[in-house]
Amino acid sequence: MQKRENKKLYELKKLGVSIAIDDFGSGYSSLKYLTKLPVDTLKIDKSFIDEIGKSNDTATVLMVNAIISIAESLNLEVVAEGIETEEQMHYLAAHHCAVGQGYYISKPLPFDEFVQFLTDYRKNSLKNVKDAG
Repeated sequence: MQKRENKKLYELKKLGVSIAIDDFGSGYSSLKYLTKLPVDTLKIDKSFIDEIGKSNDTATVLMVNAIISIAESLNLEVVAEGIETEEQMHYLAAHHCAVGQGYYISKPLPFDEFVQFLTDYRKNSLKNVKDAG
């Protein structure tokens, strides 16, 4: 990434815009960007999340753990892309990845349905807190 593009990102950051590296761990994403860009969030590529729960690819799951650790050490938010199973959701939560997206959570929704989804989620979360206390 050229210096002029870096400058634009820093200008956006000053305006309060959050910056994420999408598909982290694949393609053109690089650890170098973490030191050169004003990044707020790492989004773990779905290809890594897909391997959680599959016994034949522990190296990929270890990469998920490493990405989460890097994000934590740099005070970055980490988002898991493509969560499709309860096992993936529980694994990520147990390894300090509190933000995710994927069909396990919800399919893509039109705006009105999304608002209702959030309203219902909030009501259920508050109910669970009250029931636990």
